Amino acid sequence: MNAEALTKLIKEGAEKSAECLAQATDNPWRVDKVELSVEEGAPFEALLAGIAKDHYGSHFSIPGATFLVLFSGKSGYLVSTAFTRDHQDRVEGMENRESKTLAEVANIFLNPLIGRLAAAWKRNIIISAPRMEVASQRDLLTQALAAFGDKDKLEATFSIRLNSPNLFSDCMVLIFLAGELTSLPS
Repeated sequence: MNAEALTKLIKEGAEKSAECLAQATDNPWRVDKVELSVEEGAPFEALLAGIAKDHYGSHFSIPGATFLVLFSGKSGYLVSTAFTRDHQDRVEGMENRESKTLAEVANIFLNPLIGRLAAAWKRNIIISAPRMEVASQRDLLTQALAAFGDKDKLEATFSIRLNSPNLFSDCMVLIFLAGELTSLPS
């Protein structure tokens, strides 16, 4: 695994995703941090401590990888409100508005990152439809790891933190990669 090249690729994709999220919410977003962990458990210590069931988690997968997008309850509400700003009167009474909206927001803003990965891996990628959950960070993380499947194949985990100071919101994206996806073709 060329950790430096893979981290650079993920960071570039995250920057494009932040731009996409800024367009979707009409508020600037920035990437605060992109971390690679090859140590089991290292990026999860803070998540495992969170037992409040007030987080929105969007689960996505492709063969060899699982993606988890996390919004706190407050950030989820603010992001979904900003995203639906032009249609508030039609969506205000919609059942599970935040969950449905955040699933769509996550799908939209992950696409630039997925596109970068597909180009680097020189393969087509079709990502699964989002599966939304409202739960604690710990439960959402546990579900994402279970969706990954064979933990023996987990070679790298990326943690991406995004922030929108104007919207008073943040977001976290976790990417779990199997060994075959940690190498980039020359």
